[in-house]
Amino acid sequence: MEKKITNDRVMLDGLSMHIIASVKIKGCTDVNNLKTAINYSVNRFESLRSRVERKSDGQAYFIYNGEKANPSIEVRNYHTDLQTLTNEQSKTPFRFDKGEMIRFIIEDLDGYMNIRMIEHHLGGDGKSVLMLFDEIIKNLDAIENGTFENEDKPVFPHNVVTQKYIENNIPLPDSLKNTLVSFNKMWKQNNTIFTNEDYLNIFDKYWSKNKKSVKTLKVDQKEMTKLVSISKKYKVSINSILMTTAAKVFARNEKLTVVADGLPEMREGMGNYSGGFGVDTFYDETKTFWENATSIHKNVHAILQDKKNIIFSWAMNNLLDASLYDAICFESTGCYKNEIAAKYNAIFSTKRRPFLISNIGRATFSETSKVKVEEMEVSSPMQTNFDCSLCVITVNGIMNIVMEYNKDAAFDYESMLKNIEDQIKHLA
Repeated sequence: MEKKITNDRVMLDGLSMHIIASVKIKGCTDVNNLKTAINYSVNRFESLRSRVERKSDGQAYFIYNGEKANPSIEVRNYHTDLQTLTNEQSKTPFRFDKGEMIRFIIEDLDGYMNIRMIEHHLGGDGKSVLMLFDEIIKNLDAIENGTFENEDKPVFPHNVVTQKYIENNIPLPDSLKNTLVSFNKMWKQNNTIFTNEDYLNIFDKYWSKNKKSVKTLKVDQKEMTKLVSISKKYKVSINSILMTTAAKVFARNEKLTVVADGLPEMREGMGNYSGGFGVDTFYDETKTFWENATSIHKNVHAILQDKKNIIFSWAMNNLLDASLYDAICFESTGCYKNEIAAKYNAIFSTKRRPFLISNIGRATFSETSKVKVEEMEVSSPMQTNFDCSLCVITVNGIMNIVMEYNKDAAFDYESMLKNIEDQIKHLA
C-alpha cells in the first residue's frame, strides 16, 4: 500500500526534524520489560512501520506492506543532558527510505528510568508522540502485572492528508496560484530530481557546521496552579501569556509562529495533522501586560476560528513541483545553491523566522497500577529557517518548556527564557 506524501513534504526535506521526547517513569522492575513494551507499541502504528520511497518524477510515498519495525533501543546507566542528547541525535539521520522512523534510549537509573524517544517528524507530530507513549506505558504496566498478551492486534492507521483533500478544502487566491505555477515552469527547465543520497549529503553538510542550543524551564505544581487561575481571571491562555512575554522581550513588531491542531478528526493513529500560522505581535509599552496579552490572545483566537488558516501552507507546498519544493527547503539551509529556489525564498521570506511556539497541552495517560509517569518533556525541533522553537507540555500539574535556539542569532534567546521564567514567578 502506498500513500502520497503531501503536507508531510516539509518533514521529508527538513534537515532538523527529530522530535526528542523524554518520560521519567517509576515501577519498571526490568529493563527488558520496557524493551518489550516499546517494540510491541511501535508496531501498533502504521506510520512507524512504513518506509519512504522517492519516485522518478520527484514525488514521494509512504510504503506500508505489513513488515514489522525493529526500532533501535539503547540502554544507558547514566543520564545525558538534553542539549548534548539533542545535538548527538539531530546529526544522526534516519534512513526512512529503509523504514527507520524512530529510536530509543533507556536510561536505567537509581529508582527510576528515563525513556528518551527520538522520532523523525514523518512518523507523527507532538500529539502523536503522546499516543505512542501512552501505548508504551499501558503495555509496560500489563507486563509488570503479568497480564500482557504478546499477540498481534489491529494496527492504528496512518491517515495521510490527500492531495484531493487539499485541493478541495484549502483554496488559494488566483494571484498566488499564478505565482507558484510560474515557479514550476522555471523549474521544469532545470529538470533536477533529488534522491535519498542527495538528501543525506546535504544533511551531513548542514550538521557538520551547525548545532543547537537547548534550555529547559520547569514550572512546578504550585506555580502552575496560580498561573492557570490568573489566566482564567484575565481570560487568556497560557500560550498567550508566553507569547506576550516573548513579544515584550523582542520590543518590536514580530510575526511569531504558532503550531495548532489542524485536522484532529483524522487522528486515529500517528501522523502529521498540525499546522503553523503567523501572528503579528507588538508589545505596546503604554498598555499593561494584561492588555497586551488580551490583544494577542484575540488575534490568535480569530485565526483559529477557520482551520484553513492553520493548514494554508499545505496548499502552497502541494501546488509546487515536488523537486522544486525540495530545492526550496535545501536552499534555505545555505547548504545548496539554486537561483530559482533562492528567488522563491526571497519573495516569501522563508529563510529566517524568529520564534515558534508549540503547546501540546496537558498529557494524560491510561490508568495504570504499577508503572507511573513522573514527568515529561518534548522538544519541537527548531527547523533550519527558525532561530527559536519553544515546546510546552504539562504532566501531573508540572509544565515543562523546552527551548531550542540559535546561539549565534542576532537576538539573545537565553534572556527571553529568563524573562519568561521571571514573568511566571511574578504572576504566580
